Amino acid sequence: MTFLNEVRKTAKNAKECIRILANIETDDSDGGSEYEDEDFFPEEVSDLDDENDDENEEDEDEQSNKKIDECIEAVIHRSISDQSVGHFDSTADKTSKVGVVWNTLELDKSKRVINRIKFNGRPGPTAYAARRVHTTALSAFEWIIDTSIINFIINSTNQEAKRCNASFRLNIEIFYCFIGVLFCRAVFCNGVAVRALWSRLYALPIIVELMSKVLFCKVMRFLRFDEKNTRKTRRSKVKFCLIREVWERFIINSQKCFNPSQFLTADEQLLQSKSRCSFIQYMSSKPDKFGIKFWNLVDVKSKYLVNSFPYLGKETDKEAGILQGEYVIKKLMQPFFDLGHCIQQERITIYNKDKQPLYKSLIFEHDTGALLTIYQGKAEKNVSVLSTFHDSVYIDPKESTLLKNKTKVIIDYNEKKVGVNTVDQMTRIYLGKAPSRRWLMQVFYNLLNLACINSWVL
Repeated sequence: MTFLNEVRKTAKNAKECIRILANIETDDSDGGSEYEDEDFFPEEVSDLDDENDDENEEDEDEQSNKKIDECIEAVIHRSISDQSVGHFDSTADKTSKVGVVWNTLELDKSKRVINRIKFNGRPGPTAYAARRVHTTALSAFEWIIDTSIINFIINSTNQEAKRCNASFRLNIEIFYCFIGVLFCRAVFCNGVAVRALWSRLYALPIIVELMSKVLFCKVMRFLRFDEKNTRKTRRSKVKFCLIREVWERFIINSQKCFNPSQFLTADEQLLQSKSRCSFIQYMSSKPDKFGIKFWNLVDVKSKYLVNSFPYLGKETDKEAGILQGEYVIKKLMQPFFDLGHCIQQERITIYNKDKQPLYKSLIFEHDTGALLTIYQGKAEKNVSVLSTFHDSVYIDPKESTLLKNKTKVIIDYNEKKVGVNTVDQMTRIYLGKAPSRRWLMQVFYNLLNLACINSWVL
C-alpha cells in the first residue's frame, strides 16, 4: 500500500500513473510499455485538470483517486494474469520464443490428439527361461551368469596368473566357492573385514568349508575380465574395456530370460568407488558422492533390470544436436522399440527449459499430443512433468484431499518412478563385495548383486 500511495502522489493524472506502473512491471522495455495501447485504458478514465475551481476541488480529487485505483487494479490484474491459472483463456494458444505452440487444457477434458498406445509385449519369463529355469534361484542364476561368462573369466584369470609365473589355476568349482564366500559375508556378517572371516574364534563354519583364506586371496589377486595382450589397443577406444564384454553378456542374458511389463523406469545409479579411474563421477545428491555412474532401465512391477550401461564421459557415438537425455533413453530402449512401453524418467531431461521457456501455468497440451503438467508441490518450486501417455486431465474427488489435488499424471509418475531407486536400495542391503583398489572389481560385485535380483525375480 505504501508503494501505491507514492504512485498516487507522483502521478499527475491516471494515464501517467499507468505509465509509471507499466515501466516498473516491464523489465525489458525498449522505450514504451505494452500497456500504452489505447484499448487497454477504461473508457471512464479521463485526464484530470489541476486548475479546477476551488469549490469543486474536493470532488475532483476524490474522483481522481477513485479512477487511479481502478487503473492500478487493472494494471496489476493484467500483470499477474500470465502467472495465474484461473485467468487463462482455455482456447488461446501459447507460443514460446522458439515457436512451440501450447494450448491450456481444463480439468476432465481430453486432448485433441488422443494417444492410443497399445502394449504388444507379454510380461514375465520368456520361453527360453521357462525351459531352463527350475524352482530354485540358483538355476536362474546359472542362466544369467552362464557358462560362457564364467569360462571367459576363468581363461582371463589363468592368463594373468600364467603371466605372473604363478602356479594358481582357476576352475568352475573354485569360482563358485569364491562367489559363495562373498554372498555369505554379505548375508551373515556384512561389513566384517575379510581377514576376520577365517578367525579361529569368530569364523563361520560355512565359509571355512568353502575355501581357505589363502585361496580366496589368490582369486582376488589374479581375477581378470579381459585379455591383457590386447588391452592397450582396446583401451584407447573404450574406457570400459576391462570388463565390458562380461557386462554386455550379462545384459543380453537378462533380456533373453525376461520380458518387461508396460511401465519401465530409467534413472541413474552411482556405484561407490574411489579407485583410480578416468570416469569417476561426483554427485552431491547421492549418499556415496563419488563413484561410477550407470544408466539403468528397470521394470516397475517386478524390479527386474532389463538394460544398463556406464557413463564414460562425453559420448563419441552421439550425434550432434541430440540432448544427453534423448541419447540415453534411445540407447536404453533400443531392444524394446515398437512394443508400447511407457517410460518414467527422473533427472533425465529431454526438454531444455533455458532454450524452450515454459509458461507459468498448470496444464498445457501440445499439438502433437504431449501433455505438460506444471505442479507446485512446494513453495516457489514447480515440477514439470511431460507425458505422451495420458489423454486427459483427471483428479479423483475421493483422493483429492489426501493427495492435495494432484492430477492423474502426477500420481502415476510418483508411483512408477521408483524402479531404479528400489533396485539400488536392494543392492545396498546385502552388499556382496570385498575391499579392492581396482574399479573393475567394484563393477563385478555390482554385477553379481544385480544378477541375484534378476534371478530372484525369475
